Amino acid sequence: MSGVLPAQKHVAMCRCIAPIILLFGCQSVASSARIVDLYQNNFESEVDGQATFIMFYAPWCGFSKHLAPTWASLAESSLDNLKVARVDGTRQLNLMKRYGIKGFPSLLYISEDGQLYKFKGQSTLENLTSFASGGWKDAPIYDPRGPPARKSMPLNFSTLLTKEYYILLYNDHPIKILFVAFLVLLLSASSLLSLCQVRVDDDFNKAVPSQGAEGKKDQ
Repeated sequence: MSGVLPAQKHVAMCRCIAPIILLFGCQSVASSARIVDLYQNNFESEVDGQATFIMFYAPWCGFSKHLAPTWASLAESSLDNLKVARVDGTRQLNLMKRYGIKGFPSLLYISEDGQLYKFKGQSTLENLTSFASGGWKDAPIYDPRGPPARKSMPLNFSTLLTKEYYILLYNDHPIKILFVAFLVLLLSASSLLSLCQVRVDDDFNKAVPSQGAEGKKDQ
């Protein structure tokens, strides 16, 4: 019996830690069989002479994960002569630098003649489809060597409730936002572990008297 209690305590602790593992675990970005993954070694062959709509993303980025299902739906739609692709910016740093990508997700349209256009606005399937179907012609040509265009939003209660405000905030201050998010997750995990420890200790203390009682019966 003496060896059972530590095992029970270990199992209880594992059950408590499981939600934390899920909290910090990286979920993969949703994909589609029609989305082309671009790398440094296949970029030219895939894009040259082909209208291509590219999403630069990061696997850990919540905004990228949120956009991924819509991007997959765009790839599945019947858009003539359009290649829907993606670039993992955490791995393809040369492509990030080459196209002046500073934040995630960033959407870049490359026309058949090689001109660059950046999508800006709400990333709904309707808006993305409209842009890829010809809306890009009304957008300014994007120069990755030029200074990044600064987009601002008025700070009021309504803008605080929009996703776009936080995307802009993250793109302007990615390191600060990641640091604050890390601190919040760390404090949350610490609080959860403390609660789990109290619960495990309580269950363990309740089990100790029962072991002593069984020992007296054996005597």
